[in-house]
Amino acid sequence: MTPELTGDGWLRVPLPDPGHAVVELEATGTGWQPAYLDWDEAGQRVAQIRWDAGRMPAAVNLRVDGVITGTWP
Repeated sequence: MTPELTGDGWLRVPLPDPGHAVVELEATGTGWQPAYLDWDEAGQRVAQIRWDAGRMPAAVNLRVDGVITGTWP
């Protein structure tokens, strides 16, 4: 799964293992934000933030417990 925008305004990325204390997302120009953890329609764990820009950001980063674990251009 790559980052996606949902129809209801979430920027969503895959989260490999749900057993983490602090999960944050950073989208172009926003700084790190606490992520809301959820499950997608296929049953995969995801991290997401509200994203009302209407288009994908240029870059998305995932940080778990202070360590960057995912980046997408």
